[in-house]
Amino acid sequence: MLSRKFVLMLLICVSLLISACQKKDQIQMIVPYGSTHISQVHLMDNDIYQRDLVLGPDPLIAAFGSEDYDVIFAPLILGVKMYQSKPNYKLLATIIESTFYLVTCNDRVSELEDIKHQEIIIFGKGQTGDIITSYVLESLDIEVSKTYVDSLSDAAISFIRNEEKIVLVSEPIYAKLALLYDDIKTIDIMSYYRTISGIDTVPQAGVFVHERLSHEQVKKLFNDLNDAVDLLYDDIDLSLRNIKKDDPNMDESIFIKSLESNYISLYEANINKSNIEKYLENILLFNPNIIGGSIPPDTFYWK
Repeated sequence: MLSRKFVLMLLICVSLLISACQKKDQIQMIVPYGSTHISQVHLMDNDIYQRDLVLGPDPLIAAFGSEDYDVIFAPLILGVKMYQSKPNYKLLATIIESTFYLVTCNDRVSELEDIKHQEIIIFGKGQTGDIITSYVLESLDIEVSKTYVDSLSDAAISFIRNEEKIVLVSEPIYAKLALLYDDIKTIDIMSYYRTISGIDTVPQAGVFVHERLSHEQVKKLFNDLNDAVDLLYDDIDLSLRNIKKDDPNMDESIFIKSLESNYISLYEANINKSNIEKYLENILLFNPNIIGGSIPPDTFYWK
């Protein structure tokens, strides 16, 4: 009888030990819905990565503060600002190139000059879309009234409720609206930004890793992300099936159209540092408070 109890206890201990080891090897990630979520959708079947999907910037700010997550996918600007108080998260890579559009079905709007003195709805106050749009409008001396909503989804809802409104959106929501509304008017904010600033590409989202991760874990994460982004374009059918596990309402035509802009690209931050700093320097000239008044030091980048 004692031997049976001993064997049972031994089995329980071994099971708990295996479970603990598995949890130790797992990487906890927080990912906002939208383009960033699409970029790593092929990681969902990998048991190493445990994802929490969230809406808006508030959960991401809380994640930087709590340090509960090993990896945070977040707007680059948010990561730069949070680094001043939470330097334990380093920028590993940028993963989304900015795509921002002002959309409306208002017949009186056909070009950027037409929105002067009008209300525009912007998602994510102080985030990349707000910064770039404000930079363009101020550079061209176009005064508008700004109304802010928390997330890209909220911006889309505002447009759907009133198509006459002028709303800032990005991929993949833009692709959806462009297919749904034949008479939609589109102003490509990034096109204006590139012309005015002289910067060709703007990294919108970054992959921030906690310094407690080992170099082996981070290297594997980068390689897995790189494979996931490649697979996103190489196998559209598989990508769509995986995305529908998170978003059952995702339409195939919308997904394919959203990828046409090739806005999902993975770049190692330490290698792409000069491009990142050009963008941040431009922000410093525009409004230094947005990134805390200075360019982050070399220690901001994972090495």
